[in-house]
Amino acid sequence: SDRLVRRAAHWQLTIPIIGHLTAMAALATYLLWPDTVLLHLGSLPVPTAMLWCAVYSFFSVWWVAPSYNLVTQLVPADRRGTAMALQTIVSTLLGIGVGPLLAGVLSDMLLPLAGQDSLRYALVLVSLPVLGAVYLLLRTSRQVIEGR
Repeated sequence: SDRLVRRAAHWQLTIPIIGHLTAMAALATYLLWPDTVLLHLGSLPVPTAMLWCAVYSFFSVWWVAPSYNLVTQLVPADRRGTAMALQTIVSTLLGIGVGPLLAGVLSDMLLPLAGQDSLRYALVLVSLPVLGAVYLLLRTSRQVIEGR
């Protein structure tokens, strides 16, 4: 990402946007893919959905480095430690604290409609707030392009 950012500053935000959108598409595909479709690696049957899981895992972290770098650029030097800590705390509390609880509650609520697939749909729903982050990154990217 550093090479691209040297050419045009908007790449610092475009890379996380691409990563988020690609990861979201791969995650939804992974979670909703039928578990009966198998790929055989030698004699070992592997669920094809695992390929989508690999794609998700690769792209889901594209936001980390550019976002933390952006925080260091936007915050005065004497407040960078606090800003980094806040970003880490908020993402950890939401992702590890609220996320699993919300997924469980949604899964229970979807149980009458989706049966044993309710957890799949709940996990898709819990991942949707990432689209809010994409929206904010797009807005910020436009301002970077316009030079504000």
